[in-house]
Amino acid sequence: ADSTPAPTSSTAPGTVSIADLLQLGIASAQAGDIEQAVATFETVLAVEPGNAFANYNLGVLAQQAGDTAAAIAYYDAAIATDPNFTSAMYNKAILLEESDPDAAIELYVSTCVLRRLDFQLSHAAHQAHGDGHHALGVAPHDPATFVLVAGLLAMVALGATLVPARHAMRVNPVTA
Repeated sequence: ADSTPAPTSSTAPGTVSIADLLQLGIASAQAGDIEQAVATFETVLAVEPGNAFANYNLGVLAQQAGDTAAAIAYYDAAIATDPNFTSAMYNKAILLEESDPDAAIELYVSTCVLRRLDFQLSHAAHQAHGDGHHALGVAPHDPATFVLVAGLLAMVALGATLVPARHAMRVNPVTA
């Protein structure tokens, strides 16, 4: 499940907020109580239909259980609510890699573009406030950043070779 901060909801005293329910569902999943986690996220959807975080976390649980169709449906619901929900896009792309590689690559590219845009906006906000430190707290020799960038470049290289190769495989050499 994801630990993404949930949107806040105002509630009456003595009631549980949507954010509290989402955190309870995440805690249940992390503790291995999948049935409780699913029930909690479904409660969120009953109170707030279309909640992107509940749909996303149900997608993660379905993906972990091997239910690809349900996971994709939950990720689609999360993306429908929040078209910029890159975690849902990325997980859906993982599920589509074998059955629809072109759609998976498209989702990977969209995820990278949206995350890059988010980084640029955050960096611009830091610069506007006179923050001369490294953007988003990334040190010049941060090993996690090196690994992330290497992985991103490998993913782009794979996409750059996979798409033309798949198209070339579909061409009949006799008619080409």
